[in-house]
Amino acid sequence: MTHPSGVVPEGEVREDDAVTDPSHQPPAGTGARRRNVIVLLVLVLLGLVAVVTALVVGGDEETTPGTDARESAPSSQPAETPPGALDPAAQQTWRTAFDNGDLAALRTWFDANTGPTVPISGEVPGREVRSQADADSLAGHVVTSRITVDCDCVLRDFVLVGADLWIDGGEVRVQDAVLDGQNTVDLTGAVNVRGGADVTFSRTEIVRHHDGIRAYGESLTAEYVYIHQVAGPNPERHHQDGIQTIAGVSIVERSFIDMAGANTSAMLVKPDGGPIPLARVNDTLLMGGQHTISVHDGPRGAPQLVEFEGILVAPGYGRALASIWDFSGEISAEPARVAGSGATVELVDGARL
Repeated sequence: MTHPSGVVPEGEVREDDAVTDPSHQPPAGTGARRRNVIVLLVLVLLGLVAVVTALVVGGDEETTPGTDARESAPSSQPAETPPGALDPAAQQTWRTAFDNGDLAALRTWFDANTGPTVPISGEVPGREVRSQADADSLAGHVVTSRITVDCDCVLRDFVLVGADLWIDGGEVRVQDAVLDGQNTVDLTGAVNVRGGADVTFSRTEIVRHHDGIRAYGESLTAEYVYIHQVAGPNPERHHQDGIQTIAGVSIVERSFIDMAGANTSAMLVKPDGGPIPLARVNDTLLMGGQHTISVHDGPRGAPQLVEFEGILVAPGYGRALASIWDFSGEISAEPARVAGSGATVELVDGARL
């Protein structure tokens, strides 16, 4: 307020003094605090905007509960071999021997890399396997009579002698085992895969049997399977096939099937038991039998598709390498390599080395 006399009554403050009068100045630091509050509010608003943006942009992306960037980032540590998997070094040794067509090196590899991986001690009778616990009870033992399986389970690390293995159902894996028929005259074959069974054999040796695997279930996969030393004598004239696909799907990979001296074949595909949608053999050595490879129509029609790829063959057959004369299905067969040489041979009916 301006007074005409220019004198300010006691108790009033002149307008120009209000600027410098400490009693009318804001407390020390008030401006700084105000600025801090404003900055904080801006940061909070920016944070809210970022959260909303992330929700909008990422709302349509699938997320996995309990994962974060650290879990999805690639690891610099070398991957460990999964339990039960074949060691990468052993895989490479097999590949080198197979690619070189080295029959002796391949046989040595299968001798060393099939069968139990734990010490075997004590004998137990065969049994019905209806659970994983039943299967585990055979591990580490010599089994002396038939095993019958109908469950989703893994049988491993056992030796079955003078008896056979029947798989009637379930998803079954047989791994690191030896099935030794001991030249038993009246024992038809080592394995029967039947019904709805979906079976995988891995690193399993089948020796001194007439038939190796008789497959007429849902499906059979054989990998690193070693079948050799066909049973003898054979007064009852049993079929002697390494793997006999008579129904279902069969896939044989990276295996060694030596049926030298057998009266039928190393690989037979013939739908005696039911339709065969697919029979595939890859990267496998086949030898022996009267005909090493036999593919025919059967009582249940023709196999729909038969494939041979990356096959290695060797002498040891009786009549011919292949018998495919009574067959009306589809076949895809690459020329086979001959072990111990750079030669190849077409897998056609009557082929010989």
